[in-house]
Amino acid sequence: MQVPLFLAAIALVITLRVTERRLTRARLAEYASVGWFAPSEVDLLSTHTGRRQAMAWAKAQPSVPGHDKVAAMKRFVRDATRLAHTRQRLVRGRAAIGSAPEELALLTAIGDDRRALLA
Repeated sequence: MQVPLFLAAIALVITLRVTERRLTRARLAEYASVGWFAPSEVDLLSTHTGRRQAMAWAKAQPSVPGHDKVAAMKRFVRDATRLAHTRQRLVRGRAAIGSAPEELALLTAIGDDRRALLA
């Protein structure tokens, strides 16, 4: 009895991860089409491998006092993922009051994250 439940739980986790990856890619691609992201950033942000490569890049950058590239990359990935989920709620019509301002705040935060990464 435990083995089938364990296998079902694994299948559920895999399905959720694939769904999240597709959703993130689709929604960030919408922003890429209007210039908020480069297509390469969409690939970078929507896959586990891309995120791992982004963190490796941030860790390899020279240390500059007052500019923590690893923390900035973590914020960039987090904010981009939150933006994709916020956009999904807006598209599906399940947005609570305040989702549009949240989208604007996340876009502003992403711009700040990008400036911190390029500093």
